[in-house]
Order: sequence, then structure tokens, then C-alpha cells
Amino acid sequence: DLQELGQRGLVRVGELSMAKAHYAAERLTAVPGVSLRFAQPFFKEFTLKLPKSPERVAAKLARQSILAGLPLKTLDRKLGDCLLVAVTEKRTKEEIDAFADALAKAVA
Repeated sequence: DLQELGQRGLVRVGELSMAKAHYAAERLTAVPGVSLRFAQPFFKEFTLKLPKSPERVAAKLARQSILAGLPLKTLDRKLGDCLLVAVTEKRTKEEIDAFADALAKAVA
């Protein structure tokens, strides 16, 4: 509950979310062919440009119980090769690493 968390707790949750999102972006963009679509700073959501269909990649990862993100083609056709990824403080380093490994196999 938010009242129990307090202001310092909320700041810490934000810091963790941002740190984990930036770690995830670094790991995911190390996959050959995967890059950040936008160069702007981000907090806990970022857009990846993929070398293969984001819809197919997301479906492959879903079969491995990995919620990869939101393919953006339905929102903007110019972003048809993009996937919106969100990372929260609840994700562990191991989960992020597993996501990166699975993404590498899905786009290979």
C-alpha cells in the first residue's frame, strides 16, 4: 500500500525501475540486429527496433512465459519493426538476462 511505502520508498522504487530498465536496454541491444529506436532518455519504458517481426518474436517469447512487450505496428505503421518494452523494479537480473537470451534466439 502506498501510505506504508512512503516518499523514500517511492523514490527507491523509481530508482530501481530506472536502473533495471537501463540494464535491460543494454542487454537487449547487445543482441545482433536489435537497437534502441529512439535516442532520447527514458525512465522504465523503451522502444526496440527488431530485425524480425515483433509480433512473431513476442509470440515466440510468450510460449516461453516471457512477456516481451507491445508490438507497435497497430499504433503506428512507421513503427512496424518496433517493440515497446517496460521494466519495473520487480524484474530480477536473472529474468532480464533470460529475456535477452530468448530474444537473441528469436531474432537469429
